[in-house]
Amino acid sequence: MYYLFKAPCFCCEAVCNGISTLCKESCKCCHGICSGLKDCWNETVGGIYHKPVGGYVILTLLTMTGTIALSGVAWATINCDKDDSVTNAKNALAVAIVCGVIHSLCVFWIQIAVLKSITKELDKEQSYIPETERNYDITDNYRTRVRRAIWEVIKYDFVFLFYFFFCPAVFGLGCCGMFIVPQCTGKDAWAAAWAFGGLIFYNGFSGLYFLWLMCGICCGAGTETVKTQVKKVKKGTAKAKSTTASS
Repeated sequence: MYYLFKAPCFCCEAVCNGISTLCKESCKCCHGICSGLKDCWNETVGGIYHKPVGGYVILTLLTMTGTIALSGVAWATINCDKDDSVTNAKNALAVAIVCGVIHSLCVFWIQIAVLKSITKELDKEQSYIPETERNYDITDNYRTRVRRAIWEVIKYDFVFLFYFFFCPAVFGLGCCGMFIVPQCTGKDAWAAAWAFGGLIFYNGFSGLYFLWLMCGICCGAGTETVKTQVKKVKKGTAKAKSTTASS
C-alpha cells in the first residue's frame, strides 16, 4: 500500500527534477549565448564606440554602409530618359561609393590619431616610470584629455585637413546627384535618391558636429583657464595668510 500511494509522488518528483535540470541547462545555454554576444560586441562595435569620438565613427560606418549599398543597387538598376543622363548618374553613383569608403577610412584614422595623441601625453606625464609599467587608463580627467587630443589632431593632422575640405565636396556631390535623379524614372531612382540623400545628411551633420566640437573645445579650455586662475589665487591667499600669521 505504501508504494501504491507513494508512486505518484515519485513520478511528480522525477518530473520536477527533469524540469529543473532542463531549466538549468537552458539558463547555461542562454548565459553562454549572452556572453558570446557581449564578447562579440566588445571586440567589434563596442570596442570602437567606447573609444574617443566612437559615436561619430559608428554613425559614419552605418551611414556609409547604407550609402554604398544603395549606390551599388542604384548603379545596377537605374534607367534614365537620356543616355547622357544615365552616364552622369552612374558616374555620380560610382563616385559616391568611393566617397563612402574614404569617409569610413578617414574617421578610423582620426580616432586612431586621437588615441595616439592621448598616449603621447600620458607618456610625457609618466616619463619617470618604465614603459612596461605605465598606466594608459584615461578615465581620470577623461574629457580634458580627449579635448586636448582632438585639438592636436585638428591643428596638425594632415588627414583631418584633407577631410575638412572633403566633406563639403561630398555634400556638393549629393546635391548634384539629387538634380540628376529627377531625369530618371521613379521606380529605378529610389535607391539613388536615398544614396545621395545619405551623403547630404551625413556631411551636413558632420559640419554641425564640427561646430559643436569646436564650441566644446573652446568652452572647455576657458573653464580650465578659470580653474587654474582660481587655484593660483587660492594658493596666493593661503600663502599671504601664513606669512601674516608668522609675522
